[in-house]
Amino acid sequence: MGHLARRAGVGRAYWSARRTWRDTRGHRAALKHSLRRAAHRLQGHEIWYVARPGAEIAYGEDALAQILSGRSHLVYLLGGVTPDQAAAVNRELKDAIAPSALAAAARTEVLAAARAVDVAPDHLVINPDAELTKPQRTALVRHVVAEHPNARHHVLRSDRAFAPLVRAEVRRINGLLQEHDPPPADLSLGAIGSAVAAAYRTWDPDRHRLAVFRATVSQLLAGGRPLEDQRHETVLEAFATTAGD
Repeated sequence: MGHLARRAGVGRAYWSARRTWRDTRGHRAALKHSLRRAAHRLQGHEIWYVARPGAEIAYGEDALAQILSGRSHLVYLLGGVTPDQAAAVNRELKDAIAPSALAAAARTEVLAAARAVDVAPDHLVINPDAELTKPQRTALVRHVVAEHPNARHHVLRSDRAFAPLVRAEVRRINGLLQEHDPPPADLSLGAIGSAVAAAYRTWDPDRHRLAVFRATVSQLLAGGRPLEDQRHETVLEAFATTAGD
């Protein structure tokens, strides 16, 4: 009888140990799966949201260097030309420029700025609208987030129009989000920021470079305060900008 009890005890211990091993193995497998998923997501692309062309510099030099390091996409949420920007360009030209030509010049600026941080054209999203309603902004952000569920999404915390939308959509899919602090009031440019700014401040009509978005850069460098409209020659002289690529 004692022998049978011992055998039963050994059997219970065996099956208990086996269940424990199975549970541990399952836990380890689940942990490995989670780590693999996390690693995959961390190795994904970096999506940087830019309210308007020229606002990239608000991220600051360290973030621009991170964009330059690779695997980055730039999303220009309001990439169109505003009426004020069109009027400023037309004041500088002898003949008013056609809207299509102005839009092409604006795109050339954005492409040049993207080159300054080594982002290829196929990694750009340029919304052609200069203004959007809130439902339109929501739809745009939702589309971009859904297209890149495994990416890390970057947004400026100070962007009151888009930061809440990006935050909500990334959280909705349990995605990765990095919010960046607003720029200091005395924002200054490093080497990368200067290259980006030059892309927007180059005035060379013969090469279709019309400094369409220069005002955005000017406002940021002035601590966000609007500047009086300035002639291109004055702006370029102040920033020692020459016609570049």
